[in-house]
Amino acid sequence: MSKQKKENPGFYQSAYHGSPHDFVEFLLSAIGTGEGAQAHGWGLYLAEKREAASGYGGKLYHVEIPDNDVLIDEQKTYDAQSAKVRKSLEKLVHGLTLEQLENWNDVRRLGKAKVIAEIMDTLSESDGMNIYGTISDLVDGQQEASELLNQYGIKGITYHDEQSERGFVVFDDKAISIIEKFNQMLRQEVRGEISKEDGKRIITLFESADESTFMHEMGHMFLMDLDELAKMDEASAKELETVNAWAEWHEGAAAEYKDTDFCR
Repeated sequence: MSKQKKENPGFYQSAYHGSPHDFVEFLLSAIGTGEGAQAHGWGLYLAEKREAASGYGGKLYHVEIPDNDVLIDEQKTYDAQSAKVRKSLEKLVHGLTLEQLENWNDVRRLGKAKVIAEIMDTLSESDGMNIYGTISDLVDGQQEASELLNQYGIKGITYHDEQSERGFVVFDDKAISIIEKFNQMLRQEVRGEISKEDGKRIITLFESADESTFMHEMGHMFLMDLDELAKMDEASAKELETVNAWAEWHEGAAAEYKDTDFCR
């Protein structure tokens, strides 16, 4: 089982990230070194659709991220947010320091309970974008807001726009697990993809798909399912370690397949 999955158990969904950089894990410290603006908050940006992420640099990462029930939905009202998000927001507001509450109103004059009630009333009338904005105003900007939300179990933001369709901003680098990495410099045509929606694996075959495309995507599904099973029993965890060790790239790996049927 991957380190990310051990530290962040639960159901995951598929996403993509494009970058000019080649790396083996996501790091919050690398924010700002890639392409694109932080228009939806401070964090690591990903897209639901492969095509939306493909335009950002020479590397494309297929990853798993936390499910939507621990993400603030930018377009939804407070009441339409998941129960986990609403509960975490309430805990966060009640845990704010006096200094942070002073950023909203005069705590010493009105009292802590009154100011907290005012903040909760405002959140209850806000959509996800303004919820994040309110938290940012209460603390020292977007980075501190993202870090604080993450501490209370809210792992990021999900949003929809015309450019990337469904996108994600993840506050916790340890909650992103790389499934596969592609070198886009090869400019290979995308023939199929696998995604996860409502707990189901969905394989999509594009117009250019051939006989091998379905089997290729089934291989991805096998690995994704094995990753889930590895969280449940030790035997599956050992099998996953064996598969990962076999599939891991290392210097000179290509030479091992020279003059074989696998080398084209």
